[in-house]
Amino acid sequence: MTKGIIFDFDGVILESADIKTEAFRELFRGEGVGVANAVALYHEANAGVPRLEKFRRIYAEILRRPAGEGEMAALCDRFRYLVHEKVKSAPYVNGFNEFIRETRGKYRFFVASAAPQDEIGEVIVARGLGGVFDSVYGFPESKTGAIARIISGAGFDPREMVFVGDAQADMAAALSRGLFFVARLRSGGYDFSGYSGPKIKDLTELGVVIP
Repeated sequence: MTKGIIFDFDGVILESADIKTEAFRELFRGEGVGVANAVALYHEANAGVPRLEKFRRIYAEILRRPAGEGEMAALCDRFRYLVHEKVKSAPYVNGFNEFIRETRGKYRFFVASAAPQDEIGEVIVARGLGGVFDSVYGFPESKTGAIARIISGAGFDPREMVFVGDAQADMAAALSRGLFFVARLRSGGYDFSGYSGPKIKDLTELGVVIP
């Protein structure tokens, strides 16, 4: 029986995934349209991976040139500038508010995201969600590490936990820790074609598929 639910953040709680895709495209627009589009596709294919790691891979695999730590830090700062206020005002994924309202007390709620933890915390406070989640984890904590901390802190068996995510990295982290995984399908996102577990278009369907 499920006791706790871990949510990814972008694309699962807020419809903010496309905001971040466009930010990746904008950051590399000066390299040409082809490169900017390739970067956006790379980001979408690697959703759930911390942005700093993605920037390093983009330089190595797409731009094929080295980048120093100063340049990486500047990219992260510029990315935050492009997305932060937009994420704060992004709409909720359909069904999220209703699910939280109707099931509080039945489940405990947590967040595990690849976005920086301080940014997620600011958005959660700005959206009035501070009292909803028992704990919130983001970068530099890995998703597998966050899951381990949540399980330990809550005292749950992994089989009593559900992870709701929209990326291959979410699925891999959840299954590696023995959690039940629910895939949120979104336009332009990972299609989970090889996954036989539950897939939902939004959170209006979440209550139906939780064991």
